[in-house]
Amino acid sequence: MEVMADEVNESKPRITAGTLGHAAGILRYLAPSRLRFTGAVVMLLVSTAVGLSFPYLTGLLLDAATGRGVGWRGNLDALALILLGTLAAQAVFSFFATNWFYGCGESAMVDLRRDIFARLVALPMSFFSQRRVGELSSRMTSDVTLLQDTLTMTVPQFLRQCLLMGGGLTLVA
Repeated sequence: MEVMADEVNESKPRITAGTLGHAAGILRYLAPSRLRFTGAVVMLLVSTAVGLSFPYLTGLLLDAATGRGVGWRGNLDALALILLGTLAAQAVFSFFATNWFYGCGESAMVDLRRDIFARLVALPMSFFSQRRVGELSSRMTSDVTLLQDTLTMTVPQFLRQCLLMGGGLTLVA
């Protein structure tokens, strides 16, 4: 069992500046839709900021319900409407962020698939005689799907969670 674990660890590439540079090369496929990607990041920022206001507004709502609210902060109906408005705004901003991230990721994957296919077609026949075509096709499909999931789901969630953590810590401090 230890031999298999060592073999698996040896096959994993080390994370270095060079490997990170190669991985960052994938971002060039996002260049044609950089405006939409920037808009998605902005929508994500706004959505997260609105989401961070929810605990504050809930506290004001509880204060108003117990009679400790002063001025407009004591108006239970107004606070409930503001809270519903922030939830609706967050839903709208999240929708556009998700939609635009998916659009950018899908567009990048189309370009990536086109480049991979062009590269495969240009390879010499000896390459294909040494490797099974089904295995190449399977690896290409699974690798591109993994990149697609990364660009459309993992990166936006990573950004959202970093923003929530940073904003939450700022509000707590």
